[in-house]
Amino acid sequence: MMAIFENYVEPKLREIGPKLHFVERSITVKGVPEADLAPIIERGMKMSNRIYIKSHPPKGHEIKAPLVEIHVYVSSEDVKSAEDEINKVLNFLTSAIKEKGGEVLTG
Repeated sequence: MMAIFENYVEPKLREIGPKLHFVERSITVKGVPEADLAPIIERGMKMSNRIYIKSHPPKGHEIKAPLVEIHVYVSSEDVKSAEDEINKVLNFLTSAIKEKGGEVLTG
């Protein structure tokens, strides 16, 4: 999915839209099933119309020790705004995941 975005979608957006800066980060979540992450991701996406969040299929055991990778993409007219926006979303995601008893392994 990331290759599709980077190789096709992002170049097209750059051609037709205003000059945008894209920032991407990923985190790996341990201990929260994908179904429990869905409402958290949905709330994160509603934080701004410049945010796209994608979760990848779980690795590991789905019930006992699920590992779910989450990619967060943000676009903005300037890099600082994009960085501020992605940090705000990642802070929200990390907090909400910890409330569910999960652990964020990478950030």
